Amino acid sequence: MKDVPNLQGTYFSEPVNGTYYTLGIQSVDHDGGKIVGLFGKGRFLGHSLSSGWLQWYGEASTIYLNMVFDKCNLRSDDKTFNRLYGTVSDIYDQEIHPIVFNKNKDEIVDG
Repeated sequence: MKDVPNLQGTYFSEPVNGTYYTLGIQSVDHDGGKIVGLFGKGRFLGHSLSSGWLQWYGEASTIYLNMVFDKCNLRSDDKTFNRLYGTVSDIYDQEIHPIVFNKNKDEIVDG
C-alpha cells in the first residue's frame, strides 16, 4: 500500500456555530483512497472515523469523511494538505455548514 504522508496529522477546524472539530488522519491509501483516523469535537480525538475516502484530481483532491453523526465533504487545492475546506453536515437535521480545517504542526492529540 502506497501511503499519503502529507495528509497524515492533526487538523483543527475553524469554528462552526461555536463548535470546533478535531481530525486526526493516521493513514491514507494512495491508490485505493481509504482514510483511517480519529475525530472529535473540541480539542480531543475520541472516535474512529466511520469511513473516509480520498479522490485525486491532478494536484487537487476531494476528501469524504463520515464521522458518525457528521459528514464532511472537503477539498485540498494542493498536495501539502495544510488547509482542507468544504462542508460539514449533521446526519439528523441535514443542515450544511462551511468548514475549514488547518493542519496542526504538532503531534496528534490523544483522545
